[in-house]
Amino acid sequence: MSAHDEAARPGGATLAARRTLKMDPHRTQYQTDAQGRRTAVVLPISEYEQLLEDLHDLAVVAERRDEEAIDEAELRRRLAGDGAA
Repeated sequence: MSAHDEAARPGGATLAARRTLKMDPHRTQYQTDAQGRRTAVVLPISEYEQLLEDLHDLAVVAERRDEEAIDEAELRRRLAGDGAA
């Protein structure tokens, strides 16, 4: 899969989907109401899923903010105890 895959859209239009989450303002699509006000953003599923994953990661970081930090040696001991290392 290339860095820019194109997905067919209704009406023959295409939308370039990026694997990275660099939002391109020239490529951003919006839904608008009858007065032309932006009401929604249209983005590729892959970008939506990446945003959800990033949001989850940030929530985990926030939950663990007050946990005591451990050094690398302690991390290795804990992983070895769990059979992960």
